[in-house]
Amino acid sequence: MSVKKPYDEAISSGYYKRRSGLIGKYDGVRTFWEDEIIRIFVRPYIERIERKKGRIKVLDIGCGYGDGYELLVNLFDNDKMEYKGFDINENFVEEARRIYKDKKNTSFEVADFSSGLPSLLKEDYDLYFTSYGTLSHNDDEQNILLLGDIADCSDGCFVLCDWLGAYSYEWQSLWGEEWMDYRISYLPGSGGGSFPLRLMTPENILKMVREASSRLKIEKIFDRSVFVGRHIDTAEYNRHCKPVRSAVNSLFEPGVRTNFENLLIDYHPREGFSELNSFFEDFSAHWNSLVACTMDLEEDCNAEIGFPEMKKLEKMVESDMWMDNSNHRENVIEPQLGYALRNLEMRMQRGMGAAHGLLAILSIGQ
Repeated sequence: MSVKKPYDEAISSGYYKRRSGLIGKYDGVRTFWEDEIIRIFVRPYIERIERKKGRIKVLDIGCGYGDGYELLVNLFDNDKMEYKGFDINENFVEEARRIYKDKKNTSFEVADFSSGLPSLLKEDYDLYFTSYGTLSHNDDEQNILLLGDIADCSDGCFVLCDWLGAYSYEWQSLWGEEWMDYRISYLPGSGGGSFPLRLMTPENILKMVREASSRLKIEKIFDRSVFVGRHIDTAEYNRHCKPVRSAVNSLFEPGVRTNFENLLIDYHPREGFSELNSFFEDFSAHWNSLVACTMDLEEDCNAEIGFPEMKKLEKMVESDMWMDNSNHRENVIEPQLGYALRNLEMRMQRGMGAAHGLLAILSIGQ
């Protein structure tokens, strides 16, 4: 099936447009977790560009609705950014032009990156940006061609690459596979169509970068969304998954009390993947300890937990800052638990491809 049809069905569902809440493309996890992790990791490289040039020129590859603009603009004054996005789906481009019609520093084109960088976009940019599995639409040879074209830009550029991780718990049944038939079934009414997406490992990234250009250097590889990826809730590719993403979304929702039991992870190992099992078991143990102690914070947490996320939560509860808030658990404690779990992921991730997203930051001519 063509990739366009499933995305058009997702658009028609209404849940793919920019909106906040417990469900949809722009849910709480996307807004307060995934976008923020990208910002935190990419910020130092953007600051290097800004110090050197005083502005930044961005090309968003596979831009969708222009999400890259929203993600990046808060990192510096928006009058310092020139943003251009392109996508093969004309419906995305049309909507992006409508959303940003008053932003004079933005522009959008319909173009395809499966055969390298489109000729109409071959100019120097400071940041080549992809997000949320964009490069998984290409095979390795197509991405080598794309990265090779990008590497011809002037020195001092950076590239943010984003693939699906090969070893996400969401698709544990596919560990060891290079491709998956992906469905946007996490959105209500999105249809049942599937399309192939490349599952990526850090070893594959290193191989592609080496083949693409000697001018490319890997600055950092990191995982994003270890237990909160989109298909954790569907259990479509791993029957052992429980809807942890929905529970984390509830943490970020004002006035909604979360059932903390729904946050607890029951990891089921897969035989033959000892290193991955060790990581997931260690990570889930820390995650569950943090959740369990938060459940007992208003009384006493008997467990001795030395990691920084728990200490910060304990200090918040011990303070008087929430005493006048009748919904202090829903509106103060629960969001802070969400941020603590996010920080735990950032601190413990190892760039193994053991999450929904595997990202790489590359530099050119450094």
